[in-house]
Amino acid sequence: MLTGSDMRLHTRAIVTNFALASVWSAAPGWAQTQVRFQYNLHSVVLNADRTVTARFSVTDPGSGQAYDIKSHPAFTQIASGASRLFMQVGWNTLDYNNTGSGSELLRSGAGAALPIGVDALLLSVPNGDGTYTLRSPALPAQATGTGVSALEGHPAAPDPATGAFTVRVPVKSIYRYFAITGQVVARRQVVDVAKCKNCHGTLTLHGNNRTDEPLVCVICHNPNATDIPYRQIGDGPESPLDFKYMVHAIHGTKRRQTPFVIIGRGHSINDFSDVRFPAEPSDCTVCHLPGTNALPLGSNVLGTTIVTQSTLRDGPPIVNNDPADDLNITPMAAVCSACHDSADNRRHMESRGASFAALQQQIASGVVRERCGDCHGKGKEKDVLRVHHH
Repeated sequence: MLTGSDMRLHTRAIVTNFALASVWSAAPGWAQTQVRFQYNLHSVVLNADRTVTARFSVTDPGSGQAYDIKSHPAFTQIASGASRLFMQVGWNTLDYNNTGSGSELLRSGAGAALPIGVDALLLSVPNGDGTYTLRSPALPAQATGTGVSALEGHPAAPDPATGAFTVRVPVKSIYRYFAITGQVVARRQVVDVAKCKNCHGTLTLHGNNRTDEPLVCVICHNPNATDIPYRQIGDGPESPLDFKYMVHAIHGTKRRQTPFVIIGRGHSINDFSDVRFPAEPSDCTVCHLPGTNALPLGSNVLGTTIVTQSTLRDGPPIVNNDPADDLNITPMAAVCSACHDSADNRRHMESRGASFAALQQQIASGVVRERCGDCHGKGKEKDVLRVHHH
Protein backbone atom coordinates (compact mmCIF):
# COMPACT_ATOMS: atom_id res chain seq x y z
CA MET A 1 0.00 0.00 0.00
CA LEU A 2 1.21 3.53 -0.82
CA THR A 3 1.39 6.05 1.99
CA GLY A 4 -0.68 9.21 1.94
CA SER A 5 2.42 11.40 1.88
CA ASP A 6 3.82 9.49 -1.09
CA MET A 7 0.56 9.98 -2.96
CA ARG A 8 0.40 13.69 -2.20
CA LEU A 9 4.00 14.29 -3.12
CA HIS A 10 4.22 12.36 -6.34
CA THR A 11 0.73 11.86 -7.70
CA ARG A 12 -1.64 13.82 -9.84
CA ALA A 13 -4.86 12.74 -8.15
CA ILE A 14 -7.36 11.18 -10.46
CA VAL A 15 -10.64 9.91 -9.08
CA THR A 16 -13.29 8.09 -11.04
CA ASN A 17 -16.32 6.86 -9.17
CA PHE A 18 -17.77 3.76 -10.76
CA ALA A 19 -21.23 3.92 -9.23
CA LEU A 20 -22.47 0.49 -10.27
CA ALA A 21 -22.26 -1.31 -6.95
CA SER A 22 -24.72 -3.94 -8.16
CA VAL A 23 -22.37 -4.79 -11.00
CA TRP A 24 -19.41 -5.34 -8.70
CA SER A 25 -21.44 -7.23 -6.10
CA ALA A 26 -22.09 -9.89 -8.72
CA ALA A 27 -18.60 -11.17 -7.92
CA PRO A 28 -18.55 -12.93 -4.51
CA GLY A 29 -16.29 -11.34 -1.93
CA TRP A 30 -15.96 -8.06 -3.80
CA ALA A 31 -16.82 -4.67 -2.32
CA GLN A 32 -20.52 -4.02 -2.04
CA THR A 33 -20.05 -0.26 -2.35
CA GLN A 34 -18.49 2.01 -4.94
CA VAL A 35 -15.23 0.81 -6.46
CA ARG A 36 -12.85 3.52 -7.62
CA PHE A 37 -9.67 3.73 -9.63
CA GLN A 38 -6.86 6.25 -9.65
CA TYR A 39 -3.81 6.30 -11.94
CA ASN A 40 -0.61 7.52 -10.29
CA LEU A 41 2.67 8.54 -11.94
CA HIS A 42 5.22 8.70 -9.13
CA SER A 43 8.32 9.41 -11.17
CA VAL A 44 9.46 9.73 -14.77
CA VAL A 45 13.17 9.65 -15.62
CA LEU A 46 15.10 10.00 -18.87
CA ASN A 47 17.95 7.50 -18.82
CA ALA A 48 21.42 7.85 -20.32
CA ASP A 49 20.40 5.64 -23.25
CA ARG A 50 17.41 7.98 -23.91
CA THR A 51 14.87 5.42 -22.75
CA VAL A 52 12.22 6.69 -20.32
CA THR A 53 11.51 4.90 -17.04
CA ALA A 54 8.23 5.54 -15.22
CA ARG A 55 7.12 4.30 -11.80
CA PHE A 56 3.34 4.10 -11.54
CA SER A 57 0.49 2.50 -9.66
CA VAL A 58 -3.27 2.09 -9.85
CA THR A 59 -5.04 2.56 -6.53
CA ASP A 60 -8.42 2.87 -4.88
CA PRO A 61 -8.32 6.54 -3.79
CA GLY A 62 -10.69 5.86 -0.92
CA SER A 63 -8.46 3.33 0.82
CA GLY A 64 -5.10 3.98 -0.82
CA GLN A 65 -4.91 0.26 -1.60
CA ALA A 66 -2.94 -0.55 -4.73
CA TYR A 67 -4.38 -2.91 -7.33
CA ASP A 68 -2.34 -5.89 -8.50
CA ILE A 69 -2.62 -5.22 -12.22
CA LYS A 70 -0.99 -8.56 -13.05
CA SER A 71 -3.74 -10.64 -11.43
CA HIS A 72 -6.81 -8.50 -10.69
CA PRO A 73 -9.59 -9.33 -13.19
CA ALA A 74 -10.15 -5.64 -13.86
CA PHE A 75 -6.75 -5.54 -15.56
CA THR A 76 -6.34 -9.00 -17.08
CA GLN A 77 -8.95 -8.77 -19.86
CA ILE A 78 -6.26 -7.84 -22.33
CA ALA A 79 -7.11 -10.22 -25.16
CA SER A 80 -10.66 -8.87 -25.45
CA GLY A 81 -9.55 -5.26 -25.13
CA ALA A 82 -11.73 -4.64 -22.08
CA SER A 83 -8.59 -3.96 -20.00
CA ARG A 84 -6.07 -1.47 -21.32
CA LEU A 85 -3.38 0.75 -19.80
CA PHE A 86 -0.72 2.45 -21.93
CA MET A 87 2.05 4.92 -21.32
CA GLN A 88 2.40 7.48 -24.08
CA VAL A 89 5.70 9.37 -24.38
CA GLY A 90 5.64 12.57 -26.43
CA TRP A 91 7.69 15.71 -27.08
CA ASN A 92 8.04 18.65 -26.80
CA THR A 93 5.76 20.77 -24.69
CA LEU A 94 6.34 24.01 -26.62
CA ASP A 95 4.05 22.37 -29.19
CA TYR A 96 3.91 18.60 -29.48
CA ASN A 97 5.23 17.12 -32.73
CA ASN A 98 6.64 13.66 -31.79
CA THR A 99 8.99 13.84 -34.76
CA GLY A 100 10.96 10.63 -35.23
CA SER A 101 8.61 8.48 -33.11
CA GLY A 102 8.27 5.90 -35.88
CA SER A 103 4.48 5.89 -35.69
CA GLU A 104 4.28 5.56 -39.48
CA LEU A 105 5.66 2.03 -39.04
CA LEU A 106 3.30 0.74 -36.33
CA ARG A 107 2.23 -2.87 -36.91
CA SER A 108 -1.18 -2.06 -35.46
CA GLY A 109 -1.71 0.59 -38.12
CA ALA A 110 0.36 3.56 -39.17
CA GLY A 111 -0.14 6.80 -37.29
CA ALA A 112 0.60 10.42 -38.06
CA ALA A 113 2.85 12.16 -35.49
CA LEU A 114 1.83 9.83 -32.69
CA PRO A 115 3.84 9.49 -29.46
CA ILE A 116 5.67 6.32 -28.44
CA GLY A 117 3.19 3.94 -26.82
CA VAL A 118 4.15 1.26 -24.26
CA ASP A 119 1.73 -1.39 -22.98
CA ALA A 120 1.75 -1.00 -19.19
CA LEU A 121 -0.26 -4.15 -18.50
CA LEU A 122 2.04 -6.43 -20.49
CA LEU A 123 5.45 -4.81 -20.10
CA SER A 124 5.53 -3.32 -16.60
CA VAL A 125 7.52 -4.98 -13.81
CA PRO A 126 6.16 -5.09 -10.23
CA ASN A 127 8.32 -3.46 -7.57
CA GLY A 128 6.78 -5.34 -4.65
CA ASP A 129 5.29 -2.24 -3.02
CA GLY A 130 2.20 -1.77 -5.18
CA THR A 131 4.09 0.22 -7.79
CA TYR A 132 5.34 -0.89 -11.21
CA THR A 133 8.27 0.09 -13.41
CA LEU A 134 7.78 0.62 -17.13
CA ARG A 135 10.51 1.45 -19.65
CA SER A 136 10.05 2.95 -23.11
CA PRO A 137 12.12 2.46 -26.25
CA ALA A 138 14.84 5.07 -26.79
CA LEU A 139 13.72 8.53 -27.82
CA PRO A 140 14.95 9.65 -31.25
CA ALA A 141 17.56 12.34 -31.74
CA GLN A 142 14.82 14.76 -32.82
CA ALA A 143 13.29 14.66 -29.32
CA THR A 144 14.44 17.76 -27.44
CA GLY A 145 13.09 20.18 -24.86
CA THR A 146 10.52 18.85 -22.40
CA GLY A 147 8.93 15.46 -22.80
CA VAL A 148 5.75 14.07 -21.31
CA SER A 149 4.74 10.66 -20.01
CA ALA A 150 1.01 9.99 -19.87
CA LEU A 151 -1.07 7.07 -18.61
CA GLU A 152 -4.35 6.35 -20.38
CA GLY A 153 -6.69 3.41 -20.68
CA HIS A 154 -9.44 1.63 -18.76
CA PRO A 155 -9.93 -1.23 -16.31
CA ALA A 156 -12.71 -3.73 -16.97
CA ALA A 157 -15.83 -4.29 -14.88
CA PRO A 158 -18.32 -7.18 -14.90
CA ASP A 159 -21.40 -6.90 -17.06
CA PRO A 160 -24.50 -6.89 -14.81
CA ALA A 161 -26.24 -9.46 -16.98
CA THR A 162 -23.46 -11.97 -17.56
CA GLY A 163 -20.82 -11.23 -14.93
CA ALA A 164 -18.17 -11.23 -17.65
CA PHE A 165 -15.54 -8.48 -17.41
CA THR A 166 -16.49 -6.60 -20.56
CA VAL A 167 -17.45 -3.12 -19.28
CA ARG A 168 -14.82 -0.44 -19.94
CA VAL A 169 -14.43 1.85 -16.93
CA PRO A 170 -13.28 5.40 -17.82
CA VAL A 171 -10.49 6.63 -15.52
CA LYS A 172 -9.00 10.09 -15.79
CA SER A 173 -5.76 10.12 -17.76
CA ILE A 174 -2.66 11.60 -16.12
CA TYR A 175 0.66 13.04 -17.24
CA ARG A 176 4.05 14.08 -15.92
CA TYR A 177 6.73 16.18 -17.60
CA PHE A 178 10.44 15.40 -17.74
CA ALA A 179 13.46 17.18 -19.18
CA ILE A 180 15.05 15.86 -22.36
CA THR A 181 17.26 18.92 -22.84
CA GLY A 182 17.29 22.04 -20.67
CA GLN A 183 14.76 22.71 -17.91
CA VAL A 184 11.21 21.40 -17.67
CA VAL A 185 8.70 23.67 -19.41
CA ALA A 186 5.02 22.88 -18.87
CA ARG A 187 2.64 22.76 -21.83
CA ARG A 188 0.41 25.81 -22.12
CA GLN A 189 -3.10 25.30 -20.75
CA VAL A 190 -5.92 27.06 -22.61
CA VAL A 191 -9.09 25.27 -21.56
CA ASP A 192 -10.59 24.17 -18.25
CA VAL A 193 -11.79 20.56 -18.26
CA ALA A 194 -14.40 21.52 -15.65
CA LYS A 195 -15.96 23.70 -18.34
CA CYS A 196 -15.86 20.82 -20.82
CA LYS A 197 -17.64 18.62 -18.29
CA ASN A 198 -20.49 21.12 -17.98
CA CYS A 199 -21.68 19.80 -21.34
CA HIS A 200 -19.93 16.46 -21.72
CA GLY A 201 -20.32 15.10 -18.18
CA THR A 202 -17.46 12.64 -18.22
CA LEU A 203 -15.34 13.66 -21.21
CA THR A 204 -14.19 10.24 -22.41
CA LEU A 205 -13.22 9.30 -25.96
CA HIS A 206 -11.66 6.56 -28.06
CA GLY A 207 -13.52 3.74 -26.29
CA ASN A 208 -13.06 5.17 -22.77
CA ASN A 209 -9.29 5.18 -23.23
CA ARG A 210 -8.74 8.93 -22.78
CA THR A 211 -10.76 10.66 -20.11
CA ASP A 212 -11.12 14.13 -18.58
CA GLU A 213 -7.63 15.49 -19.39
CA PRO A 214 -7.15 17.77 -22.43
CA LEU A 215 -3.42 18.04 -21.68
CA VAL A 216 -3.17 14.35 -22.56
CA CYS A 217 -5.35 14.73 -25.68
CA VAL A 218 -2.95 17.26 -27.22
CA ILE A 219 -0.05 14.79 -27.17
CA CYS A 220 -1.65 12.94 -30.09
CA HIS A 221 -3.84 15.77 -31.42
CA ASN A 222 -0.81 17.87 -32.24
CA PRO A 223 -0.09 20.24 -35.16
CA ASN A 224 1.51 17.51 -37.31
CA ALA A 225 -1.36 15.04 -36.95
CA THR A 226 -3.96 14.37 -39.66
CA ASP A 227 -6.32 11.52 -40.48
CA ILE A 228 -4.14 10.37 -43.41
CA PRO A 229 -3.52 6.85 -41.95
CA TYR A 230 -7.18 5.95 -42.49
CA ARG A 231 -7.84 7.60 -45.84
CA GLN A 232 -8.24 5.75 -49.11
CA ILE A 233 -8.05 6.75 -52.75
CA GLY A 234 -11.04 8.96 -53.54
CA ASP A 235 -11.57 10.20 -49.97
CA GLY A 236 -10.32 13.69 -50.72
CA PRO A 237 -7.84 15.82 -48.79
CA GLU A 238 -6.75 14.84 -45.28
CA SER A 239 -8.30 16.59 -42.28
CA PRO A 240 -6.25 18.14 -39.46
CA LEU A 241 -6.38 16.46 -36.06
CA ASP A 242 -4.56 19.38 -34.43
CA PHE A 243 -6.63 20.34 -31.37
CA LYS A 244 -6.55 24.07 -32.08
CA TYR A 245 -8.21 23.40 -35.44
CA MET A 246 -10.24 20.26 -34.80
CA VAL A 247 -12.01 21.33 -31.61
CA HIS A 248 -12.97 24.70 -33.08
CA ALA A 249 -14.17 23.02 -36.29
CA ILE A 250 -16.34 20.52 -34.40
CA HIS A 251 -17.84 23.12 -32.05
CA GLY A 252 -18.14 25.75 -34.79
CA THR A 253 -20.31 23.88 -37.28
CA LYS A 254 -22.92 26.65 -37.00
CA ARG A 255 -20.39 29.00 -38.60
CA ARG A 256 -18.78 26.62 -41.10
CA GLN A 257 -19.85 26.49 -44.74
CA THR A 258 -18.26 23.09 -45.47
CA PRO A 259 -18.67 19.90 -43.43
CA PHE A 260 -15.83 18.90 -41.15
CA VAL A 261 -15.22 15.19 -41.72
CA ILE A 262 -12.58 12.96 -40.13
CA ILE A 263 -11.82 9.45 -41.39
CA GLY A 264 -11.19 7.13 -38.46
CA ARG A 265 -10.09 3.56 -37.82
CA GLY A 266 -11.76 1.00 -40.04
CA HIS A 267 -12.45 3.80 -42.51
CA SER A 268 -15.24 5.14 -40.30
CA ILE A 269 -16.71 8.40 -41.58
CA ASN A 270 -17.08 10.97 -38.80
CA ASP A 271 -19.12 13.89 -40.14
CA PHE A 272 -19.62 16.58 -37.48
CA SER A 273 -22.14 18.61 -39.47
CA ASP A 274 -24.96 17.80 -37.06
CA VAL A 275 -23.06 18.89 -33.95
CA ARG A 276 -24.78 21.81 -32.28
CA PHE A 277 -22.74 23.74 -29.74
CA PRO A 278 -25.11 24.43 -26.83
CA ALA A 279 -24.00 28.07 -26.53
CA GLU A 280 -23.10 30.95 -28.79
CA PRO A 281 -19.97 29.76 -30.68
CA SER A 282 -18.37 33.18 -30.36
CA ASP A 283 -18.47 32.95 -26.55
CA CYS A 284 -14.94 31.64 -25.98
CA THR A 285 -15.35 31.66 -22.20
CA VAL A 286 -17.53 28.55 -22.40
CA CYS A 287 -14.31 26.54 -22.86
CA HIS A 288 -11.29 28.83 -22.55
CA LEU A 289 -9.44 30.01 -19.50
CA PRO A 290 -9.47 33.82 -19.23
CA GLY A 291 -7.33 35.53 -21.85
CA THR A 292 -6.10 32.35 -23.53
CA ASN A 293 -8.04 33.07 -26.72
CA ALA A 294 -6.25 36.38 -27.32
CA LEU A 295 -4.09 37.15 -30.35
CA PRO A 296 -1.33 37.00 -31.32
CA LEU A 297 -0.42 33.42 -30.49
CA GLY A 298 2.98 32.59 -29.04
CA SER A 299 5.91 32.16 -31.39
CA ASN A 300 6.20 28.52 -30.27
CA VAL A 301 2.80 27.58 -31.73
CA LEU A 302 3.27 25.48 -34.86
CA GLY A 303 1.27 25.68 -38.06
CA THR A 304 -1.48 23.11 -38.62
CA THR A 305 -0.62 20.39 -41.13
CA ILE A 306 -3.10 19.83 -43.94
CA VAL A 307 -0.86 17.93 -46.38
CA THR A 308 1.64 15.35 -45.08
CA GLN A 309 2.87 14.35 -48.55
CA SER A 310 1.73 10.79 -47.84
CA THR A 311 0.80 8.36 -50.61
CA LEU A 312 -2.66 6.86 -50.97
CA ARG A 313 -2.88 3.49 -52.68
CA ASP A 314 -4.85 0.25 -52.68
CA GLY A 315 -4.47 -0.89 -49.09
CA PRO A 316 -2.93 1.10 -46.22
CA PRO A 317 -1.39 4.43 -47.26
CA ILE A 318 2.33 5.12 -47.10
CA VAL A 319 2.40 7.66 -44.28
CA ASN A 320 5.05 10.37 -44.48
CA ASN A 321 5.85 11.46 -40.92
CA ASP A 322 8.61 13.92 -41.83
CA PRO A 323 7.13 17.32 -40.95
CA ALA A 324 9.78 19.20 -42.95
CA ASP A 325 7.77 18.90 -46.18
CA ASP A 326 4.30 19.23 -44.66
CA LEU A 327 2.08 21.99 -45.97
CA ASN A 328 0.53 23.96 -43.12
CA ILE A 329 -2.01 26.62 -42.31
CA THR A 330 -0.27 29.37 -40.38
CA PRO A 331 -1.18 29.15 -36.66
CA MET A 332 -3.62 32.04 -36.22
CA ALA A 333 -5.36 31.37 -39.54
CA ALA A 334 -5.67 27.71 -38.54
CA VAL A 335 -7.70 28.66 -35.47
CA CYS A 336 -9.84 31.24 -37.25
CA SER A 337 -10.47 29.24 -40.43
CA ALA A 338 -11.68 26.26 -38.42
CA CYS A 339 -14.94 28.18 -38.03
CA HIS A 340 -14.64 30.99 -40.57
CA ASP A 341 -13.99 28.76 -43.57
CA SER A 342 -15.55 30.65 -46.48
CA ALA A 343 -13.56 31.65 -49.55
CA ASP A 344 -13.96 35.32 -48.61
CA ASN A 345 -12.63 34.65 -45.11
CA ARG A 346 -9.64 32.81 -46.55
CA ARG A 347 -8.85 35.64 -48.95
CA HIS A 348 -9.04 38.10 -46.07
CA MET A 349 -6.60 36.04 -43.97
CA GLU A 350 -4.21 35.62 -46.90
CA SER A 351 -4.30 39.38 -47.50
CA ARG A 352 -2.95 39.76 -43.94
CA GLY A 353 -0.05 37.39 -44.51
CA ALA A 354 -1.64 34.06 -43.63
CA SER A 355 -0.90 30.98 -45.71
CA PHE A 356 -2.73 27.73 -46.31
CA ALA A 357 0.27 25.98 -47.86
CA ALA A 358 3.34 27.02 -45.86
CA LEU A 359 6.30 24.94 -44.76
CA GLN A 360 6.90 25.11 -41.02
CA GLN A 361 10.43 26.40 -41.67
CA GLN A 362 8.94 29.34 -43.57
CA ILE A 363 6.68 30.13 -40.61
CA ALA A 364 9.45 29.76 -38.02
CA SER A 365 11.90 31.93 -39.98
CA GLY A 366 9.39 34.69 -40.64
CA VAL A 367 9.43 34.27 -44.42
CA VAL A 368 5.69 33.68 -44.05
CA ARG A 369 4.30 36.02 -41.39
CA GLU A 370 0.62 36.41 -40.63
CA ARG A 371 -0.43 39.80 -39.28
CA CYS A 372 -3.83 38.92 -37.79
CA GLY A 373 -2.84 40.50 -34.49
CA ASP A 374 -2.49 43.93 -36.11
CA CYS A 375 -6.28 44.24 -36.12
CA HIS A 376 -7.50 41.40 -33.92
CA GLY A 377 -4.84 41.57 -31.20
CA LYS A 378 -5.39 42.63 -27.62
CA GLY A 379 -6.54 46.26 -27.41
CA LYS A 380 -6.91 46.62 -31.17
CA GLU A 381 -10.06 47.83 -32.93
CA LYS A 382 -11.27 44.31 -33.70
CA ASP A 383 -9.79 42.58 -30.67
CA VAL A 384 -10.83 38.91 -30.66
CA LEU A 385 -11.70 39.23 -26.99
CA ARG A 386 -14.13 42.02 -27.89
CA VAL A 387 -15.79 40.66 -31.03
CA HIS A 388 -16.14 37.20 -29.47
CA HIS A 389 -17.55 38.47 -26.20
CA HIS A 390 -21.15 37.85 -25.20
